[in-house]
Amino acid sequence: MKKLLGIIVLGLLLSGNAFGQSMISLRAYVEKNKNNKDYEYYIYYRCTAVYTYATRSTTDEELRKELMESSRAIMSFSMKALSRTMKLDTETAIQRVSDHVELIHEIYITDGYEHHSKTGSYLAPYMKSDIIVCGELLGPVMEDILKQNK
Repeated sequence: MKKLLGIIVLGLLLSGNAFGQSMISLRAYVEKNKNNKDYEYYIYYRCTAVYTYATRSTTDEELRKELMESSRAIMSFSMKALSRTMKLDTETAIQRVSDHVELIHEIYITDGYEHHSKTGSYLAPYMKSDIIVCGELLGPVMEDILKQNK
């Protein structure tokens, strides 16, 4: 599992395009990988990272609070799910999820700064799309995820 996620993240890092975006949109990722049994963890990592990144891009305190709460809840949920399904101890699951989220978040930061230098906006189009996709994919279960996090 760890090797698979590492390969996916590394592949995304190395597949930059002419627009300077380091990752494919989450929608494209889902379409390409929906038959992969482990792709859901990557979705959790991406959604955690994009929500965390989006908190940097808004001045609306209420929205920032909601994004951060969602990000933390998804991260906590993914740690528990990973620990349960992969039979990992809690510390290993926390480290694995944290490492992946941090790596993806750094990619968002790099792409955001590059996009900002060209357009004045820190949210590149694929990031906006990722936020929408996360809402679509996780929206129906977010209430349950938030409850589990409390």
